Amino acid sequence: MEVVNEIHSYYKERYTYRKEDKDFWDTPEEFEDKGYGDCEDFAIAMWNEARMCGFDDDDLRLVAVKDKRNKEGHMVLAIRISNKKTVILDQRLNKVADIKMLSHYRTLYWLRQTGWGRNNPRKNKDE
Repeated sequence: MEVVNEIHSYYKERYTYRKEDKDFWDTPEEFEDKGYGDCEDFAIAMWNEARMCGFDDDDLRLVAVKDKRNKEGHMVLAIRISNKKTVILDQRLNKVADIKMLSHYRTLYWLRQTGWGRNNPRKNKDE
C-alpha cells in the first residue's frame, strides 16, 4: 500500500489539474512534459507508474465514473491490492481511498491492458 500512496502523492504534488477544452488523452510523457492535465491524464500517468512499479495488469483499471454530486464524468485509477480490497487513486482526493468509500461515483465502464467492461471494478473476473 505504501507504493500506491507514493504514486498518488507524487502526481498530486508535482502536476496541476486543468480542465481541457478538447477531450484528448495525453500519453504519460506528454502529461509530464506539460506539467498539467485533466482527470484522464492523471489516471493514465498513475496507471503507467503502477505498471512500472510491478503491479499486475489484471489489478489495474482506468475507471470512467459519473460523479452523482455534480453530474460530471470523471476518470480514476482502481488498483486491486488484495482479493478483498480495491483502492482508488483520484486527483480530486488528497489521499488514496478505499473504493467502498466512494459511493458518489457510479461506474460507467473500465479499461485495462487486455480489455474493458461495464461491471463493477471490484470484481475479480470480467463479466
